[in-house]
Amino acid sequence: MFRLLRSNADLRALFVAQVISFAGDWFSFVAITGMVKDGTDSPFLVSLAYVMFSLPSFLASPIAGPVVD
Repeated sequence: MFRLLRSNADLRALFVAQVISFAGDWFSFVAITGMVKDGTDSPFLVSLAYVMFSLPSFLASPIAGPVVD
């Protein structure tokens, strides 16, 4: 895989962009959960924030997967 990333500039750019996107998603998740925890001190609301953060991908995956394929 590393050889492929070194030899294909377009794939390398896509890979780097995807890594940056995933890192940004997790940074925003950490910030949101931290803000909810600081603002409410409720473990239930922190877990609800996690569910709300994850729910769109769980709901869209069964529909988007076959469409993309």
